[in-house]
Amino acid sequence: MDATHFVVPVRVAMAADEHILEIYSAEDALYFLQKWPGKQSGPIYQGAFDACFGALSGLNHPEEARHAFIRFAKVENIISPDMALAPDERRAAVRPQ
Repeated sequence: MDATHFVVPVRVAMAADEHILEIYSAEDALYFLQKWPGKQSGPIYQGAFDACFGALSGLNHPEEARHAFIRFAKVENIISPDMALAPDERRAAVRPQ
């Protein structure tokens, strides 16, 4: 596995009736962001771009890029509803009773 791969891919869909695209790495996410047809500015887009670029450069962990890309996908409403959680996200989602 490449050092920039995500633990769990990020699933996105440009429209409800389109096929799901799986983003497996910071490199895939950066490519997606560069081709993004929407406005390529703003703090969420720039944060995702910087985090993915940083992961490719070895400046930060790929999971940091994954989380930033997920934030971007949620804001743009392209995150797939069947998006799987990474192990650390599952632990955080469990609430003590």
